[in-house]
Amino acid sequence: MHAKPRTIRDVFDVCVSVVRIVSRGRTPDAHAAQRNILLDVFTHKWPIAKRTKCVITPGGFVRAPWPKGVLVPAGWHSRAQDLEVLTNYAETVLVGIVTEDILLCAMGKADVLTIGIDVLNGPGGIHTELVAVYDVSRASIIRWTGKSYPTPRQERTLVHVVDLETHLLSMAGERFLVLGCHDLNMWSPRGRANQSPDGLRRKRCEAMKAEVDAFQPTIVLQHPHSTDSPNIWRLPWLSLAREIPSVRTWASGIAYYHSESNRERADFERVLALTRSDERMVVDVVIDAADYG
Repeated sequence: MHAKPRTIRDVFDVCVSVVRIVSRGRTPDAHAAQRNILLDVFTHKWPIAKRTKCVITPGGFVRAPWPKGVLVPAGWHSRAQDLEVLTNYAETVLVGIVTEDILLCAMGKADVLTIGIDVLNGPGGIHTELVAVYDVSRASIIRWTGKSYPTPRQERTLVHVVDLETHLLSMAGERFLVLGCHDLNMWSPRGRANQSPDGLRRKRCEAMKAEVDAFQPTIVLQHPHSTDSPNIWRLPWLSLAREIPSVRTWASGIAYYHSESNRERADFERVLALTRSDERMVVDVVIDAADYG
């Protein structure tokens, strides 16, 4: 006898840890559109009335201009004390997007909601890539974190999240490791091989791994901006899962497009399948960004 095909309802009848809001294409710039996506997901697109631990967006799901008059050091000169002025500003932006009615719709469906928000075009091109972590039951942000490990191209312009403890939090009966986009590459063997043993990159990686080893997370959430091939993240995910055996569930937030081309490099379903752990634990709600533009 052939097994009956599994439906989305079957998936939700297993204990689901993460729901991903997956965007086909880059989310629109308009904050009203980003709000409409969230409202649509929690009202019309939610697959079944079933509670999940966490809902995750891609990185840069929201984008905001740099706040006027703010000048802080960037690159490896970034300072932990400068994060507050940027997160306070980012929170004023999110108030108009992650509204009270959206959080009310999310109650009973999710315990945690993570939103990627970039603050862009500061003096000299400085910017920061943040992640807001909401406690849905309290309808409030309980943690700010973001990218701590820059790509080589943004070493001098990214305002780093220097306090690595911000990536780690306990709630909803789980221990979460919340990563910005490139942060996952702190577990990349290829990246490590290219680091100077005494360099700043190696020191940042070693400091992060020490924090994570002590914390022993159970769920890891990564917030990349665009993913059109699973190969971008495949090696560091495999390495992280091997190095941190406490991790039961992991997932990348997905915006499916190529940031510099109109052609994606891999099939959409393959990208989804290879950027998450067991499909019984991670379920996708797919939206087409063009529908909200």
